[in-house]
Amino acid sequence: MIENRFLTNHRILYIDNDLNNSKLMKHILEADGFTVSLASNGMKGLILAIVERPDLILLDVEMLNLDSYQVVRHLQQLKHIKNTPIVIIMNSASPKDKIFGEKTGQNHYIFKPVTAANITKQIASFL
Repeated sequence: MIENRFLTNHRILYIDNDLNNSKLMKHILEADGFTVSLASNGMKGLILAIVERPDLILLDVEMLNLDSYQVVRHLQQLKHIKNTPIVIIMNSASPKDKIFGEKTGQNHYIFKPVTAANITKQIASFL
């Protein structure tokens, strides 16, 4: 666990269509002092990004309706999100995932399996 005084007032938007993953991630991050908003799909994530202006966006690579590539492209077009770190949670460093990173210009990744012991440190490194 990282000292909470370093994490207070940081707002995170977590976009994932898996409700169980979302609830678990919210619980872990809030225990470490982050404020977390959840979006259950890409479109809701875009809306919350506009309304809430998070300090960091976590996006699961496997998304329904808008895929992760489309979500990142839309986020990059928003002026107030342009400098916000977008961290993609991926299954592996597969060639497909590398192509995703190249296409979107993203170089912030967290690889699954995500554990409570390391997620906060990884996220804090992007802030």
